[in-house]
Amino acid sequence: KGLFTPEGFVILSGSRGLSDLTPSAGDLLHRRRERLINNGVAKYEGGAFVFEKDYLFRSPSSAASVLMGRRANGWTSWKLPDGRTLDEVKRTAEEE
Repeated sequence: KGLFTPEGFVILSGSRGLSDLTPSAGDLLHRRRERLINNGVAKYEGGAFVFEKDYLFRSPSSAASVLMGRRANGWTSWKLPDGRTLDEVKRTAEEE
């Protein structure tokens, strides 16, 4: 779960992502997760990567990548319960 803000994208406390990283995720994503753990923001728990605090990322894509354990396009990965993507809600709606 998260929030799009003018500053970036906030992953909310309690959000759960995949614990494993894909081989293509790369060292940057591994180091980013380790930094979040070392700063007390997230932890591995019960086979998941869990956020213990709200955390602001610069972009929806970097937030999605950390949760999904792989490279991701946050504009299409983040969805509302009705299935609309962040792109549809923010980008497309603002163009109309």
